[in-house]
Amino acid sequence: MKSFLSVLLVLSTVALAGLLDHLPANYESALYVGDLQELYSKLKSTNLGNALLDMMGLESMADNFIASQLQAYEIDLNDFYASLKELLFVTDGNNALVAVGPVKNPQKLVSAVNEILAGQGKAEIVDGYLVLSKGEELTNAFKNGGGTVPNEISQFLKDPSTLGVSFSKTKLAVGYGRAWFENGTIISQGRNKALDEEGKAVMVSLKPKSPFKEKDLIKGDAFVMVNTGNMKEIIKYLKSTGILTTENAEIDEKKLEELGNTALICVEFSQAFVQVFQGESEEFNGKLLGYIDMSTTMEELKEQNKDCQVQNGYLVCEKFYMKPEKSRLWLYYPDPNVSLSGGVEKFFEESYTGDEVVLAYADFSKVLQDVFGLSQSSYIVLKVWVEGNELMGRLEIK
Repeated sequence: MKSFLSVLLVLSTVALAGLLDHLPANYESALYVGDLQELYSKLKSTNLGNALLDMMGLESMADNFIASQLQAYEIDLNDFYASLKELLFVTDGNNALVAVGPVKNPQKLVSAVNEILAGQGKAEIVDGYLVLSKGEELTNAFKNGGGTVPNEISQFLKDPSTLGVSFSKTKLAVGYGRAWFENGTIISQGRNKALDEEGKAVMVSLKPKSPFKEKDLIKGDAFVMVNTGNMKEIIKYLKSTGILTTENAEIDEKKLEELGNTALICVEFSQAFVQVFQGESEEFNGKLLGYIDMSTTMEELKEQNKDCQVQNGYLVCEKFYMKPEKSRLWLYYPDPNVSLSGGVEKFFEESYTGDEVVLAYADFSKVLQDVFGLSQSSYIVLKVWVEGNELMGRLEIK
């Protein structure tokens, strides 16, 4: 493994061999990668990963930064990377734990990590693995092990093409997923299944009642489309389970109940990225156009955004424009007459089936062509849909 950047990417995607033996009995969710170096290698094999990590130089930049930090603790960079073999990330509902290893020079590394943490958590060595957690109870549970891996995950781990797995279990639902590499693409797919009848009903209610009708608005280099069947029932269920409360909801609960069932955000970023990269502009001048189904008024918007001004029927926050109209909140950047170019509409036409609850797509092909001279397809795709009474998800990175 060449760069610590890989660890960050791993933690944001997937994660259990030696580390699986330490799976706590009371875990709620777990992510496991059996070979970080293999995952990183596959990531670099994607067109996007190769462009960013190798051709753009992010890998060497990260190497230099990490080496300079480790030097202060007399830790060899190669020993550090050699320690990044297995990774396990576990939560128990209250705390989270990360374990990685087996590590070389464990005492030096654990001393360095504890100094860096400065009391915001604790690192220790358990059976040769570096373990970080804020909760001593979860660390003790890791030492004791006793957790069981779902049968589906055990089957995935027997497949040599598996890069990583994830699984969860709560009183409300169970879920599991797998990541692998195929035809130059990293793919991660998973499912979540509710355990009670109310939860199953909510899963089914997520299905779109009708196909998405605003496809003519889809332009630019990227878009996120939401088309669900019953947002109000979902919010009601989340409240009843305690997942959604006034303490953790950033949006006013009344506004949440007034949300409609569709949303669309389209973004154009390729030209702005190229201009910044080539030194033609010091400012990233992307574009955005979209809407969110919700009932609101200009007065309510102004109350929630006190630093913004009303101009010609729009609420203006620097270059970001908002306008409530016909039970929708329209969004514009950098002005209300914004027009987007790009080719995402072709992807939508070829890929949309009508069943997607969420469909998101970002096309990086133009950036790779204009910046690196690569005539290769490159994209990120996210799909979420309902299958029976289960919620399915699929992520692709090429």
